[in-house]
Amino acid sequence: MKRAAVLILLLLVCRGAQAAKPILGVAGFGALSPREGQLAQMLELHLDNIARSIGVFDLVNSALLRDQMAKFGCRDESCILEFSRDAGINVVISGSVRDLGDHLLFSIRAHSPDVPYDDKAVYRYSVEVPLYAKYTVTEFSYICEEQAGHFLAGLMSAYRRPVYFGNGQSVSEGVSGSYDVYRIAGANEGSLRRFYAVGKTVVSAGAVVAGHDKDIRAGDFILLRYEDKSRFLKDFYYGRKKEVIFEPPAYQDALYMLLLTGPASALMPVVAPIFGYYRTADWTGLALWALNVAPYLYFEINGFVHYPGQYRDRHKNISRQTMAQWHFAWYFAFAGGAALFVDAFANDYLKTATNYLERRRFMGNPLCAAYLALVSGGAGHFYRGHRLWGYFYFHLNNALLYLIINEFSPGERYDRDRDRYVREGINETRGYAYAGVFCALKIAEVVHAVLIKDRIRGGDVVEDSASFEPVLYPGENGVSVGLQCNYRF
Repeated sequence: MKRAAVLILLLLVCRGAQAAKPILGVAGFGALSPREGQLAQMLELHLDNIARSIGVFDLVNSALLRDQMAKFGCRDESCILEFSRDAGINVVISGSVRDLGDHLLFSIRAHSPDVPYDDKAVYRYSVEVPLYAKYTVTEFSYICEEQAGHFLAGLMSAYRRPVYFGNGQSVSEGVSGSYDVYRIAGANEGSLRRFYAVGKTVVSAGAVVAGHDKDIRAGDFILLRYEDKSRFLKDFYYGRKKEVIFEPPAYQDALYMLLLTGPASALMPVVAPIFGYYRTADWTGLALWALNVAPYLYFEINGFVHYPGQYRDRHKNISRQTMAQWHFAWYFAFAGGAALFVDAFANDYLKTATNYLERRRFMGNPLCAAYLALVSGGAGHFYRGHRLWGYFYFHLNNALLYLIINEFSPGERYDRDRDRYVREGINETRGYAYAGVFCALKIAEVVHAVLIKDRIRGGDVVEDSASFEPVLYPGENGVSVGLQCNYRF
């Protein structure tokens, strides 16, 4: 009787006005410590607020839902699913929050009793959020809000809501568009209901358009998608986080970077590894820096050591390679090396800002990204936090620029009879071809650097839908070693 009374109460809360929207409930999050309990409450509150704001769901009184589940000791997943199914809740969210000292682990999942899920997971989301310092309630609230937003964005992308046709060849909502029509083939208690596609239809304001109603029966259904809501949430929380962690962008920031480009590039071989990567314990960045900078430092050092002047003093011929390395050395010393200087410091700046430790100036400015991409290959993408793209453009820029310099840097041959140097010929056609490719690349790089988003998403997503693990099992010939795959659905 108590259980029935609780279900009736929940149904009254959920179905008050017989709204057409699906019902969503936040069933609570497991917590083992007081701080985990506080984080769970923050996460539940943000999930409620964000889900209500997007307008897709009607929400159960989540506090009442959690209170009644706790009263009946309903904490495991199977009980939560049975409880929500009996209460008529279309999507139920549950999970856990774990405080592991140096990081937080959020595990959030959403299940649905409706087709096509039948109590299986609609979406799972696990993320590890590193903790670098002591946080206040404000920072923890920002972290929980961000992860709640990411979860609901993923849920909106994955969720498919069934809407059924009635006898009048119409659906219960005023939807419009072209949809696949599905029909349930049968239902078995405790298993997935089998359904299949019977065709396509065009619906306008909830009614099937004439000529598109062939073979549609009452009880057939279409699946509504919410990718637009997912994109909205992703864009909204990206913009919101930028406002929280970055100072407002200003054009003066690009002027400061213009003044610092030359000194930063010249000091990069010393400052980047010691005061950048080593100081911040960025060992991955240090290894990548050492591996990728080596050939260019060789060209720079070799260009300055074997400069053309010493050949002229001894009346020796100057090869094209000597001239090319000399000119390239000047570029890399006072412009090209700026990209790796940016990487050494931008990575740490983004890390501290992303984890709400410090509000940063000079970051998140599209004008700065454009200037850096223009002056030094890959710098704009390093500035945004994208190392893979940064090194891609870094190497491609330097390779093309060296080819251009090589084509337009003719060697000089000493003519002893006339006691003067004579320049050798150059292939201008090939040089201009390389220059054209370089200009096209530079335009693409600048545009890409301006449009690409800053890498400021907090936490590392843990993919746990499928996992592989070793297994030992006995056999006739002893113990055998194998590999098993676990898939969660």
